[in-house]
Amino acid sequence: MSSPIIFGHKCSLIPRIAVFDSGVGGLLILKPLLLSYSAHYIYLADATNMPYGNKSPQEITALTLRAITFLESYKPDLIIIACFTATAIALADLQKKISTPLLGMIELVAPYAVKATRNNQIGVLSTRATANSYKITQAIQALNPTLTTIEQACPLLASAIENRHSLNKILQLIKKYIAPLQEAKVDTILLGCTHYEALREVISGCLNKQITLIGAADTIEQTVRSLPYLSNPQTTNSINNLELQLIITGSVKSTLYTNFLKKNLPNLRVTLLRFSHKNPF
Repeated sequence: MSSPIIFGHKCSLIPRIAVFDSGVGGLLILKPLLLSYSAHYIYLADATNMPYGNKSPQEITALTLRAITFLESYKPDLIIIACFTATAIALADLQKKISTPLLGMIELVAPYAVKATRNNQIGVLSTRATANSYKITQAIQALNPTLTTIEQACPLLASAIENRHSLNKILQLIKKYIAPLQEAKVDTILLGCTHYEALREVISGCLNKQITLIGAADTIEQTVRSLPYLSNPQTTNSINNLELQLIITGSVKSTLYTNFLKKNLPNLRVTLLRFSHKNPF
């Protein structure tokens, strides 16, 4: 039997999927995949250099290229860039240099935000680098140029989540960042950073009830399902035998990652690999 092919790329019958993020946020994108598809999964968190969203475009591109090049050594069939900042700043350049198929976050969520809005007003919560790139606005307006998009940078929010700041401090940040969007009367808000998925219920509780939240965790499963080579739906047996290779750079406590995985995926077996701050890859 011949191997499936994606974009001219041969894939093993059990695909190998790598997921990259600057921290813990991408685990919320990984979870629905682990529960939906039989695959060999690798997750890389570049916690040493987190947050990406406050860095220069040149630094973001260099860091992302280094991380994706490292993941290519695992010979994955697909690399998911579960970081909106890396997607916005580096994806176009990466697609010229990386042979492995790449899936970014913006292409996942933009169509859903366009479909969800009723009054043609879409708000975006994202990092400073993502907001300054206007890549989410460009993706939305490419689908429907009549829509208005308001991008709100949230420079402190991802770090507050990763560093487990108090709920009170996080609530103060959320209320500050969503205020301009609510004043603009948006009816849809796109979570333009995967870290924010961890705060979905908190953010929702601060919004008018008429506002719809859209995030990559809502859309990743359906998007990946459309890829022709992922024809390995999970069975009851395979769900009880989930495995993940978890790679973390820097000195961040791995329990932040492993505790999340144990809580949400109790049957998951995790192999942890650490890289030092001085030599991440």
